[in-house]
Amino acid sequence: MDVESALAWIMGPNGIEDPYPGYQALHEHGQIVQVTDSMFLVVGYEAADQILRDASTSVVNEARLDRNWRAWRTNRASTLLTKTLLFTDPPDHTRVRPLLASWFSARRVAGMRDLIQERSERLTDDLVERCADDGIVNLVREFALPLPVRIMCDILGVPPADYRWFEDRVGDMLIVLEAFPPPEEAELGQRSTREMEAYILDLIADRRRAPADDLTSALVGAHDRDEAALTADEVLVNLVGMMAAALDSTTYLLANGLLQLLRRPEHATRLRADEEFAQPYVEELLRWDAPAQFTVRRTTTTMRVGDVTLPPEAELLILLGAANRDPRRFDAPHDFRPDRPGNQPISFSVGPHFCLGSPLARLEAQIALPAVMRGLPDLTLAGEPTRLNRYAIRWYDYLPATVKAT
Repeated sequence: MDVESALAWIMGPNGIEDPYPGYQALHEHGQIVQVTDSMFLVVGYEAADQILRDASTSVVNEARLDRNWRAWRTNRASTLLTKTLLFTDPPDHTRVRPLLASWFSARRVAGMRDLIQERSERLTDDLVERCADDGIVNLVREFALPLPVRIMCDILGVPPADYRWFEDRVGDMLIVLEAFPPPEEAELGQRSTREMEAYILDLIADRRRAPADDLTSALVGAHDRDEAALTADEVLVNLVGMMAAALDSTTYLLANGLLQLLRRPEHATRLRADEEFAQPYVEELLRWDAPAQFTVRRTTTTMRVGDVTLPPEAELLILLGAANRDPRRFDAPHDFRPDRPGNQPISFSVGPHFCLGSPLARLEAQIALPAVMRGLPDLTLAGEPTRLNRYAIRWYDYLPATVKAT
């Protein structure tokens, strides 16, 4: 398969279900594949790792969007998310990141273990009650989506009565990450973003009047102490962005983890018996089918990566899903092997912009997947799952299962 055919596969209908044959073809053309004079695809693990760790590269920012997508300023979801930490360069990134990072430190995340366990077990128990009349439950809607949203609600200080409200809206925001969303989905994303923005503004006002032990209060306090350290707009966009970030990777990680366990009962049996198996199982899930398939960078100077020289202002599409299946880095990369030695996927990126919430996402999956398998040992697939037409973020919207009470 040549480069053009590989790209057609990845960006066509086949790529939504299974982009990996296209990635495999691109690997035959090297770690970095040049598409135009200024556009490059990064498919090799080593090349992706080097570029992502290089602080001289730039992420998607307003100047780049003005050049490549002028209409972005009329899209509120775009204007909001592009001001979050994920899409900012130093010095703003360096200034804001520590204020958020402390809430996702290893110590703080470890302290959430009991909360995640309790929420996972409660949602597992609720699956039986939420079965439709035909005895089938959608594991995405009733488990994989609500768990990360509710955990992030707790971090932000959103009351339990509003959990479902967020679950109904937060996923729609992510359509902005797609290159060519259908107009009706783009409008839904706009509406949900505006509603979430209004909610968070009210939450900010509440926490200014009555601070609590939550991330909203912490950011409001940081702003009120020193507006130069954190602007009012940065408080808003990063709180909304954290809610979106809770969903984009963790929901797919949980849904895909459940699907693979139901398709591989030997792994489910092992997970019930050995809690230590959860960590390598989750890492292999992240490598084998990364929730976020790509990220972007721009070079600011001439950059040498392996045997390729990248010019200044080069646009780099870093295919994380391809890098995680690089045969130069992983033996039999298309095989699902939880016991794979030296498994270090870059699904949450690396370097200055590595995902702040990655320790939390990993812990949620390591706790939640065994909780479901132990709580519902007779859980079985009740049909084939379906995906949304998303390329940037892999997304199941329907994962049917039959639930029997224990």
